[in-house]
Order: sequence, then structure tokens, then C-alpha cells
Amino acid sequence: MRRSASTPRATSPPATGKDSLISRYVATFVNRRDRYLTSGAETSWFSKKSRLTNRVLESALRGHISLGLYATAEDGMSRWMAIDCDDDSSARKILANAHLLPANSYLIERSRRGLHLVKLFDPAIPWQAAQRYGLAFAHKAGCDGVEVFPKNGTFSAIRAPMTPHPLTKRIYDWIDADGQILDPWDTLLALTPTPIPEHWLNEPPQPEPSREMHRELPGIFGQLDTGSLLPRGDHHELMFEVMKLTTMRYYSRNKARGLCPWHPDTRPSLAVVEGYFRCFSSHCGVNGGVLAWRKLARERGIMPR
Repeated sequence: MRRSASTPRATSPPATGKDSLISRYVATFVNRRDRYLTSGAETSWFSKKSRLTNRVLESALRGHISLGLYATAEDGMSRWMAIDCDDDSSARKILANAHLLPANSYLIERSRRGLHLVKLFDPAIPWQAAQRYGLAFAHKAGCDGVEVFPKNGTFSAIRAPMTPHPLTKRIYDWIDADGQILDPWDTLLALTPTPIPEHWLNEPPQPEPSREMHRELPGIFGQLDTGSLLPRGDHHELMFEVMKLTTMRYYSRNKARGLCPWHPDTRPSLAVVEGYFRCFSSHCGVNGGVLAWRKLARERGIMPR
């Protein structure tokens, strides 16, 4: 259902049928309920290891708190993939190609710097298949540089649809492929997740880690800012913060490598191992734990999406 730009933004679930609408929202978007994201006074996202109750969800939908949802369930399955466009050019390309997706199986939501496109799947699929589908769609649209979620099988996440941005505190409109504003609750009821084509479920073989990687990783953590470190059990907290700013490739459960966001990096020089990070470029050298990473983001003006 379309509405004019002058129509007030519907932020709260309608009083009639509220419980069923929230249940529909959960069934559509929530992959896991044992934890969720919210934001603090400094607008940074952080993981809250508490159950995502309907009361918390309703508070977010009323605009009282910011809420982030994880892209995968505990078993690595996902109900959706999301594309995050941070500029007008990529947003226009995604809109121009949205018609390639099955009707009513996706939503488009404006954001602070562009838009989010969320494609829904039923049944849920392995996160790798959801990611491949998103990357292929972005490539077809000519937007290879956009972020695609899930980024991994653990703790990548996006801002929950219809909830306020942690920085602007705004709730952004849902739109159709022509840019027309939609009523979000009517649109939610009309959404119909679709099965993914079988060939997307066949995962291609993954290359083995290079010998160079095996040689470099053990020796790059000689000088660490030990005063900033959290216990090694916070590896996933650190990875969540790192992957807000760059894409990492896992080489084992607790080892990953990618481009360093703190300097112009053309050769992956950032490594994260067991809750510690270090850039081993001679031009950079940042290192530490999750507190040090968050401090860098604050000091260098990196804002949450």
C-alpha cells in the first residue's frame, strides 16, 4: 500500500492485532532471540546477551530504542540476506534491478546514507547460500562494493527494519522499486518469503589457507596494547566491531584476516586472532583488543551505519 510523502510515518504497531503483527515481524526477520544489538550513549552498537522479548521489540518499533538483528541463527541458517547501500549511486542501481527478485519477497528501506534491501527466504537457508545470493544480485546490479549480510555464520547484524537509527534516531521509510513510500505494516503482511533456487545451496569448495598466511599469523602479535585487552572469550565481540568497518576472511574459528580500515590497504594486513587484532603494515601497526578498536573508531570519527 502506497502513501503520500505528507502522510505521517507509522512507527508503532496498530492497536488492533498488535500481537499478531509482532509475531509476523518475528517470523519474518528474527533469526535468533538469545541476544540482540542495541546502542549506548555514544551511538555505538553493542551486543546484549539477553533474550529478545516482544516487549523489547515493541519498544524499538515505537522508536524508543535502536535495535540490531543478527543475520544468522545459532545453527548458521538465515531467513534473509541484506544489501547495505551507502551512496546514492549504488542505491539507484539496486532500485533499478529490484524487479529481478520475486514480487513481495523483499523490502527496501531508506537509511542514513542510502538504502537497505532485504530479500526473504522460506525455508531458512545456510548463511553461505544467502551471502552468495546477495553478492550475485549486487554484481548483477553493478554494485560490487556494497556490503552484503550475512557476512559470516556468527555475529554479523543489521539495524532492524522499522526501528530508529542509533545516530540520527530516525525511523526510515519503506519504499517500492519506484521510490514511492509504502505503509510498513500493510507491506509486512503482504511479504511472501520464497525458496532459494537449488543451485544456490551448492557451496563451492573453499581454497585452503595459503602457506604465507600460516607463516605470518603466529608472529604478528609481538607488541600488543595489553592494557586494552578483554579476555580471549570476547573474540566474537571484537569480530563484530571489526566487521562493521571491513570484510574479514576466516581461516579458522578464531583467526581471520582482511583489509585494514585505518590506512589505505591494498594487501590484507589486518589479522584478528583469539580476541586480539593487529595491523602488520609498516604504515599502520594498530593493535589491541575490543576496547582499543572501539577507541580507534571514536577517535577517528567512524560512525555506525
